[in-house]
Amino acid sequence: MIRILLITILLATVTPSAIARTLVDSGFRPDKHGFSFPNWGGSEHPISALTPDDAAYLFGEQACARIRKGKCVATPGARLWLSEMNKSMEGGHCEGMAALSAAFYREIEEVDDYGANQTSQLTPDDAVLMRTISIYYTTQSLEPVQSVTGATREMSLQQIVDGLVASMASGPDYPTLGIYDTSGGHAVTPYRIDQTGSGKYRIFVYDNNYPGEEKHVDVDTKADRWVYDAAALNPSEAADAWTGGAGTMDYTLLSQRYEPLQCPFCSASDQAAAKAPAAKPRQPRQPQKPSPRAPSRRPAKPANNYTVTTPSPCSDVKAVGRRDGQTVSASRLRPLRGTRGCMVTLPRDQPYDVSINSATAGTTAMTVFSGEKVFQVDNIALQPGVPESISFEGGEFDFHAGSDQQPVIRLADDDAERDGYYEITDIALGGGHVFSADESESGGVAFSDDDPDLERYDIDAELISDDDTQSYTYEDVATGEEGELLFDDADGTLDLDMDTDGDGTADLEVEPDAMSEVAAPEELESEEADLEEAAAEDAVEDTADEEAESEATDASGEEAEAEYQDESEYERT
Repeated sequence: MIRILLITILLATVTPSAIARTLVDSGFRPDKHGFSFPNWGGSEHPISALTPDDAAYLFGEQACARIRKGKCVATPGARLWLSEMNKSMEGGHCEGMAALSAAFYREIEEVDDYGANQTSQLTPDDAVLMRTISIYYTTQSLEPVQSVTGATREMSLQQIVDGLVASMASGPDYPTLGIYDTSGGHAVTPYRIDQTGSGKYRIFVYDNNYPGEEKHVDVDTKADRWVYDAAALNPSEAADAWTGGAGTMDYTLLSQRYEPLQCPFCSASDQAAAKAPAAKPRQPRQPQKPSPRAPSRRPAKPANNYTVTTPSPCSDVKAVGRRDGQTVSASRLRPLRGTRGCMVTLPRDQPYDVSINSATAGTTAMTVFSGEKVFQVDNIALQPGVPESISFEGGEFDFHAGSDQQPVIRLADDDAERDGYYEITDIALGGGHVFSADESESGGVAFSDDDPDLERYDIDAELISDDDTQSYTYEDVATGEEGELLFDDADGTLDLDMDTDGDGTADLEVEPDAMSEVAAPEELESEEADLEEAAAEDAVEDTADEEAESEATDASGEEAEAEYQDESEYERT
């Protein structure tokens, strides 16, 4: 009896890890195959900011308004997308670090291309490495990666564990694991899974917030619960215990990141025409890929849906179809790893209203990517319980101010020959009123509002062609309650007319307060190089002329001396 009691006590005190059974061990280890520097957010490591060349690497030449000396000059849509992604990564780069470390481990990316023998030897002073981390971060926001990852978020926890085991056991693919809490989303790299009991698992992970350390996520599939006691968006934030169930965990395979991506700001005309030159024809040059980067990307395609991004959490976001009146499924509201923000993907089958309703005061922004046009409302003031919303269909957008607003409104208008960029500032829109950006009857851009008290505002506009950028400034523009501003670039320059009565016909021509037409920095460098080359050629020609003159002078002198000698000999004779 005493022996049986002793055995019972010993069995009761055995910890789960003592009887754990390893289901899979990929061989990845945080101290060797993880980065030696931690995840970061805010303005730390500014060399990691994405550039137009990175957009060209992801999406091809359609991301470029022009290419000069192998460098991409971003379209206005690409410029807004780059800005959105860089702002998003201020929360952290965990997704990029988790994915790139896995790519190094599977040798899809080569560590020695970056001057090291293993990942832990890499340093954060390499701009290409840091931007490559940022590039991997962005893939989570793009189709088809976003939809495939979203599908795993709808799995049960047991299905997710089974999927991780299968993908880690066989190369060359590899997963990254996403976990989500009210604080945001976080990405880690799993490398070993132990079964610790019936329906219970311990997932060992490389968490890039903690270089070289061993961390783990515990999963109880029967209780539909997981817990991670060291979660944070980045190391500057206090770690906390995150917990959740099905719907708050997902995973992404590396192979899905190398599929042809969908470009949220590209139009079908971009892909077909590839920005046909506005002036003399020439063969388009592919932008130089910031080497080293692998594998080479297959051509991107224009997105076939709407994408809405906001720094507000998905819990504050609501999307409603205006035709069927149905609230969009929560599965289309997707949090991103490394940020508290939300991304909404919507089919282009009807117009939509997307609103943000926060329980606390603050500021936010909303950006709608609809292919050929991108509409952004920045600096939106949030009042508790007051929704702020955007309505859109195709290239038509309305911002509905729930409370008094002083936003910054931006519109990128993509065109096969030239692109337009418009920024409206110093605007005071009253609560309950609407500011609209539509397509005019002539195919240009139209701005209007229904606020009778809205006073004058300012507009900065750019017209970007294959060869130059024209900049226009309009100050203190006022349209009246029924008026409309009409921009037209049909003749290669930007013209602004005012429709004072809203009948669609221009009544007044508005002259810009300032206008400039300048080459992009790359073009100026090209012109300077041409001037230097011409100067060098002139110098060579001058040298050649001087040498020729010198040779001619010498020859003339020799002939004169010979004649003198002949004459002297004649005289002596």
